[in-house]
Amino acid sequence: MKKIFSLILLFVLFTVTPVFASVNTYERTEENFRVESWVDINGSNKYKILTTPSVDADEKLYDFADILSSSEKENIYDLIKEFIDTYNMDMVVVTTTSNPRGNAEQYADDFYDYNSFGKNKTRDGLLFIIDLDTRNFYISTTGKAIRIFSDDRIESILYYSEPYMKDGSYYEAISSFVQWSSSYAKKGVPESNKNSYIDDNGNIVYYTKINYLLSVFISGIITFIVITILVNRNKMIKRASNANLYLDKSSLNITSRNDAFLTTHTTSVSLSSSSGGSGHGGSSTHSSSSGSSHGGGGRSF
Repeated sequence: MKKIFSLILLFVLFTVTPVFASVNTYERTEENFRVESWVDINGSNKYKILTTPSVDADEKLYDFADILSSSEKENIYDLIKEFIDTYNMDMVVVTTTSNPRGNAEQYADDFYDYNSFGKNKTRDGLLFIIDLDTRNFYISTTGKAIRIFSDDRIESILYYSEPYMKDGSYYEAISSFVQWSSSYAKKGVPESNKNSYIDDNGNIVYYTKINYLLSVFISGIITFIVITILVNRNKMIKRASNANLYLDKSSLNITSRNDAFLTTHTTSVSLSSSSGGSGHGGSSTHSSSSGSSHGGGGRSF
């Protein structure tokens, strides 16, 4: 009886509680790149897709560097799941000792894009990578997360994680990332990104708000002034007795005139919809190898 009870208990533990061992990966081939249908596979990104690990997107924590204990992984996984359930954004944590890009930003973006991460149509979420190969740690944001995690907020999260990273306290660094991300997600979109939205392609678009009441008031004043001036200019000193008196003869000078069409010149101005830099004081963005838009920032350690 005891043996049966023990077996049942083990079954429950292994089916209900996630077990963290080595990361499960799957083979990518040119016959099956294992990417979502929105990804445009071409000559410039084919190699990057094939060299990006294919993982189970439900695991959320991918400790390739094996720098976390089993209990630490469980704790972080619970924090991540709580974030995802609360804020309807995805969250991914990756550690690695081998970066085929040699660049933490590119690897983070590709890892997110070429696996099935992201909530909603705009694939909302963020990824935190500890890259022991290049000695960098980096945050990549996508979709709605670009609006919420402005450049200033990303710098703040990195600032609080940096001492742990330099000390080799990776569990504490990841925990700090999750907790500060949760804090900012709870606050919502910062003031610097209030006048923005995420379009269907996942790009952040900035716009200028118009105060319509003020516009109507100013337009009314201008209209009143113009009408007053016109009325005053056209007041008659006395009533005219015939039509000729309405004519100011000195103002009438008809000459022969010919119009000749010479040429035409048209100038067009293109307005950018996404930040491309931090000129808006909000979120700077860049395009990954998949062509999608990401925000983010990182530091070395």
